[in-house]
Amino acid sequence: MTKKIIRSGGKSTQAAVGAVNPWRVLVVDDDPDILALTRISLSDFHFDGRSLEIVQAASAAQARQVLAEGEGFAAALIDVVMETPDAGLQLVEHIRTVLRDGSIRLIIRTGQPGSAPERTVIDQYDIDDYKEKTELTAWKLYTTVRTALKSYRDLKSIEESRDMLAAARRHAMDMLAVASEYKDQETGNHIQRIAHYTRAIAETLGLPTEECETIAEASILHDLGKISIPDAILQKPGRLTGEEFAIISTHCAMGARILGDAPGFELARQIALCHHEKWDGSGYPSGLKGEAIPLPARIVSVADVFDALAVERPYKKPWPIEAALAEIEKQAGRQFDSQVVQAFLEVHRSGRLQTIQVALGW
Repeated sequence: MTKKIIRSGGKSTQAAVGAVNPWRVLVVDDDPDILALTRISLSDFHFDGRSLEIVQAASAAQARQVLAEGEGFAAALIDVVMETPDAGLQLVEHIRTVLRDGSIRLIIRTGQPGSAPERTVIDQYDIDDYKEKTELTAWKLYTTVRTALKSYRDLKSIEESRDMLAAARRHAMDMLAVASEYKDQETGNHIQRIAHYTRAIAETLGLPTEECETIAEASILHDLGKISIPDAILQKPGRLTGEEFAIISTHCAMGARILGDAPGFELARQIALCHHEKWDGSGYPSGLKGEAIPLPARIVSVADVFDALAVERPYKKPWPIEAALAEIEKQAGRQFDSQVVQAFLEVHRSGRLQTIQVALGW
């Protein structure tokens, strides 16, 4: 394998730092002269205070071996025609679809003028730039690589900002969950069980993994509105009067009101508002029916009622697990979405329900 690593030197403090953490660029070409010219042209390259590390491969196959090392690259200059006429494009497809690397900036180069890929090919392979080798003078090569690195840097900055916002949202959710737990000491254990049940049901329904996690995360705020309910009602050891039930029923709308229109809390607000709606339209607060009830709320509804039945509360003894499951199944098509009920029963049959309960010390 032709694998050469070039680090640009420099006298500035920034360049010294860049030598420690340089931009990594992969150059793939079966023409040794092109590899040498690229290396020479970029030998003193610096961008944003960082130098350049060039890794060269003489074929697409060799490039795959380099990529398999997993160190990551900011950009890649890839020849189209190498061991096969479309080896470069196949390498690009490997990077985007197999390695699932959407960050690396991909620049296709060809020595065959006039054979530029069709627009559909560029879109299909998610190519960032296309150049004929005759275009790439030393100056144009510099500007092409600089543009690619700038794009990569900005993309990573956006990803980091998104990750920070997601972490802040999760932290805020945790704090709000703690606030709801303060009113009811059982709530802390309850919301953790609901999150686990919700995730298991969503996964059994076949929802994407990321969506399952998001719904489970949002489910911990389903009873947030209960912080507005007087303790005398919330912890009453007997049945509620009609008036008391009317008061406790306001916790759905109150939870949604607390969450408001804050970005990132839309799903939690939806669950808080709708988790007491019923499939037959007899629930509250809006009397939604069937699929008008958002799926996340339908999932949390099943998890919430099961937990309410199976766990001791101030006003009731715990139901046996089998009796609670039988009640959930009985209410399929009336209180609950039948598909969600079947998914929950499958969670039980698979042993996952018991695993969750053991893990949470129940």
